[in-house]
Amino acid sequence: MPLPPDTIVVFGHGQRPYAKYAGDGRSRIHGIFTNGHPSSFKNSLFYMRYENSGLFAASGRRLGSLRSVPLNVTDLDPIYRFSNRGGRAWGHDIALEDGKPRVAATLRVTPAQAVYLTAAQSFASDIRLLVRAPGDRRKLGALAVDDGL
Repeated sequence: MPLPPDTIVVFGHGQRPYAKYAGDGRSRIHGIFTNGHPSSFKNSLFYMRYENSGLFAASGRRLGSLRSVPLNVTDLDPIYRFSNRGGRAWGHDIALEDGKPRVAATLRVTPAQAVYLTAAQSFASDIRLLVRAPGDRRKLGALAVDDGL
């Protein structure tokens, strides 16, 4: 029997996390979460996965189970941490490539600027920043990244 809908993550400060999910169709569901909307909060980007009835951070640390929700988004491992220089994160998509999560996100230093970010399986240590010109629609791994927000 399916579980009723429930809130998975919360943040506070008048914000709600924005989420994107990707599942493998068998046993894992991966998710990325912001603190709030980048136009009104200095967002970081966080990761969590569901597997074997448990919720896990990017590091593999067990966060709890569905009985533990809602979790505060700051309990998750950041895959990008806000900085004034780097900008505000906005998660666009998460997909699986060979079973590994791939993330497409933008970093906004000002509302007119967006720097594209991709994060690989080893989120905390393997983040590559890619500056993209408006209209550049080249594929990045499993994801087609668009400059439209």
